[in-house]
Amino acid sequence: MSTTATKPVLLVTAADLAPEALDMLGAFEVVFAGKQPTEDDIVALCARHKPVAIIVRYGKVNARIMDAAAGNLQVISKHGSGIDVIDQDAAAARGIAVRAAVGANAAA
Repeated sequence: MSTTATKPVLLVTAADLAPEALDMLGAFEVVFAGKQPTEDDIVALCARHKPVAIIVRYGKVNARIMDAAAGNLQVISKHGSGIDVIDQDAAAARGIAVRAAVGANAAA
């Protein structure tokens, strides 16, 4: 039996995450956008999966992407420092929290 329908979706704009990170995300259905996702790729995935969260590793997240999640999106987190690739005004207008995972790219 698939658990896809029962778990909230977390979209990652990359092809992978560290195994330790995936272990912490067991409550979510993690969907990867691929190695170099385009805006259209991310929009299509948001429209299909209606994620509650996006982890941004590559690319930008704009209003079009946020709207494609059909109101489910609650938080957008940038993997690493700096959140300039996220349209913060569009997120604020939609009640979507924006966070940065500072130190996520630091060597262990």
